[in-house]
Amino acid sequence: ERLALREVRVSALARRPGWSVATLLFSIAALVLVALLPAGASARAGKLAWCIVALCAAQGVWFAARQNPAVPRAEVFPPTRTEAVLARELGVHRYFADPLVLPPSTGLVRGLRSIQGYDGLDVAAFNELRRYAMKPGVHALLGWHPRGVDLEHPVFRLFGVKLLVLAEPLAERGWQLIAGPRGAAEHAECFVYRAEAPLPRAFCVARATPIAEIGARLAARGAWDPLFEAAVERPWTAARPFERAQVSEPRFVGNGEVRVDAELDGDGLLVLTEQYFPGWTVAVDGVERELLQVDAIFRGVALAAGRHEVVFRYAPRSLRNGLVLAAIGAALALAACAWLRVRSRTAN
Repeated sequence: ERLALREVRVSALARRPGWSVATLLFSIAALVLVALLPAGASARAGKLAWCIVALCAAQGVWFAARQNPAVPRAEVFPPTRTEAVLARELGVHRYFADPLVLPPSTGLVRGLRSIQGYDGLDVAAFNELRRYAMKPGVHALLGWHPRGVDLEHPVFRLFGVKLLVLAEPLAERGWQLIAGPRGAAEHAECFVYRAEAPLPRAFCVARATPIAEIGARLAARGAWDPLFEAAVERPWTAARPFERAQVSEPRFVGNGEVRVDAELDGDGLLVLTEQYFPGWTVAVDGVERELLQVDAIFRGVALAAGRHEVVFRYAPRSLRNGLVLAAIGAALALAACAWLRVRSRTAN
């Protein structure tokens, strides 16, 4: 495992800070204001100092927004036929690729929804989970690729993989070749397979079982269907289990908010196959509810019968505490400025 980790290469996007005409003008204006400060003119010096602060702030905003761009996307991810197929077919699902077929960072193009490389899923979080999905005798770390994984295993299906991107053809049930260098209707540099029935990224279940029991069942090669039964950390039972449920595809609002619409004719447990992590909250129809850890690493929330709008939002306590401290600091700074101003007038 250590050897494999050493072989992982992480490439960072280079930043290009550059001096523009606006940056030079801001800097020259600040220097001129400093040079024009008359000796002994404290009031005027204070006003000019605030002007310098404002100019520096404006220059910083301009520099951050316009003069420090990342490398253009086309230079990092050249437009290929394979990329075009993924962009068209993937939607909210994930893809799974042969090592070195696609760079790990290509998941960034599709909004952090690749289970290789960059993702909303932390690799350490599903290390224990993915070992159940490996073929017999295959190492859970070294064999984590389409040829080492049991593609029909329920644990692998939980990741919501819709597309496989391979260097060579693959003969597996439930996967249709849609593009490739040969034998496919559409030409592409790699072989792209589409799942005939990928697991939805959000769905409802009417039954929940302790995760220890599910783990023991999987270890014994027992059956488990995550579409009908959830593995939970805390006990949950539906008072009146639903018979019909409709769940929309999740709508990702940036990286910190996910919205899902659900309609049930009974009680159910909504499962969102995005990572459970401290700081995430959930609200049902605007009312905050308890966020449940479901299927080892994913998020869930209990729903009653009816139509609901469910909003998962990342709002860590550290962010709220930081905003409160910033507000207190700003208030103290304003109070200190006002006190100094009153004291100066009294002295004069």
